[in-house]
Amino acid sequence: METSTITCKSHWKRWLREYLPSLQKRGKWNQPQRNVQVNDLVLIADDNVPRNTWPMERIVDVFPGTDGLVRTVDVTAKNSVFRRPVAKICLLEAADNQML
Repeated sequence: METSTITCKSHWKRWLREYLPSLQKRGKWNQPQRNVQVNDLVLIADDNVPRNTWPMERIVDVFPGTDGLVRTVDVTAKNSVFRRPVAKICLLEAADNQML
């Protein structure tokens, strides 16, 4: 029983330290990438809380810039909707079920 607990804790530590940060891209938009879309599943990045507590939300509206790239999104949070820049979201699953 102890071994499985240790293995589980180890898995989640690696997931938090290695995989989750890779979801939040911070590079320049030099290469074309898929725009986020309505119904995409995202984590809302918050510098003030640990990554494992970032809320998971669904995009309900997108706001592209003059260049056609989505810069801001509206996401649901319980019974409300709030706006976040795309730099502060981490795409988990595309609306068309394409894992990223």
